[in-house]
Amino acid sequence: MNKSRGNLNIKNQKAFVTKVAIVFVAALILLNFNNILVFLGNLLGMLMPFFLGIALAYIWNLILNLIEKYLFPNSDNKWINKLRRPVSIIMSILIIVGIIVGVTYIIIPQLYESTRIIIDAVPTLAEKSKNWFLQVTEGLDWTENLRNNIQNMNVNWQAIGSKFMGLFSSSIGGVLGSTLGLLGSVFGFFITILTAIIFATYLITGKEDVARQGKKITTAYWSKSFNNKFYHVMDVLDDTFTNFIKGQCLSALSLFILVTVSMLIFRIPYAFTVGVVSMITAFIPILGAFLGAAIGFLMLAVVNFNQALIFLIIFLVCQQIQGNLIYPKIVGDSIGLPGIWTFVAVILGGSLFGTMGMILAVPIFATFYKLFKERTDKILEIKEQKNERKKFNKDQGITLKKDQKKMLKQQLKQEKISKKKLQNKNDKKH
Repeated sequence: MNKSRGNLNIKNQKAFVTKVAIVFVAALILLNFNNILVFLGNLLGMLMPFFLGIALAYIWNLILNLIEKYLFPNSDNKWINKLRRPVSIIMSILIIVGIIVGVTYIIIPQLYESTRIIIDAVPTLAEKSKNWFLQVTEGLDWTENLRNNIQNMNVNWQAIGSKFMGLFSSSIGGVLGSTLGLLGSVFGFFITILTAIIFATYLITGKEDVARQGKKITTAYWSKSFNNKFYHVMDVLDDTFTNFIKGQCLSALSLFILVTVSMLIFRIPYAFTVGVVSMITAFIPILGAFLGAAIGFLMLAVVNFNQALIFLIIFLVCQQIQGNLIYPKIVGDSIGLPGIWTFVAVILGGSLFGTMGMILAVPIFATFYKLFKERTDKILEIKEQKNERKKFNKDQGITLKKDQKKMLKQQLKQEKISKKKLQNKNDKKH
């Protein structure tokens, strides 16, 4: 009894010390909160090259795996097997450089051109809309005050357009400047990029060794159950991100080809520019298609309103072909996230982290959705098994009771027969 009381006192003392330690650490954090934030900022700055390297290596690995998949995969030749990885790495580097060159010399100029066209179109569209409204509402007394306000409205569209174009022109430099400010300096920026590239190259060239080392460490220091759960989560995350990136790239490219070719067939101007804009906006799930259609419509409306309406019809048809025929055939249900949750992910991601948040929120949401669905299905399966077991036991119990009753009846019947025989024997004796 005394021993159990002693153990209880030790447990209470340990619990008390733990609570005091937690309160002390929490107070220490609150008192030094600004210093902790500065430390975390410095730590993030130090780790930034490695985070960038991991992101670069992940995207690089997708291209590398695709090349290796088709570059003599079943060859038994010793030299071909040895050269497959170096050749695939060189080819993937050329593809990445080609993408960077294409973005720099084709996509950015086309985005700039589309912005310029829209800005030039706004004054004309505003004037046309003003004249149309005044013409439609002519003679209506209740619109008199509104008509006067619109007639007297004087907007300097040229000054607004010039200011906006100035902001757009400096936006790339502004983003670069803020990035450089975050990293410290121009020299620090290039050192960060160089470190990220070197780290990504190391991860790519020795990815099997890195994976094996990581698995060895986790197996040594983590429990088997936690280790299996961790790698399962990583597999789901990798599968979701891979399918999402492939799906969005295919979606954007197919929409660019469909829109550009269709506009060229119908001789609608700005075919290549509108196609590029549609391709860029297609990387934003759900909302990207509407944004691309709106930008293309504004660009064409000032030139020819009828052609702008035709473009909307063409765009909707192309989007339906791409979404319902091309995308499902090649990619299928790439991330397994229902439309409503995709929309929620886009809105929340955009609200918190802007355009990049819109793009990355979808695969992250999809990962949590898959894991939660797996867990829910497993719980329901366990409950169903329990219910089936209870039902089985209940049925077995009912069957046993029936058998027992039957046996009891037979026993009673046998006893009656035995008593009757015994009685008959006694009667014969007397």
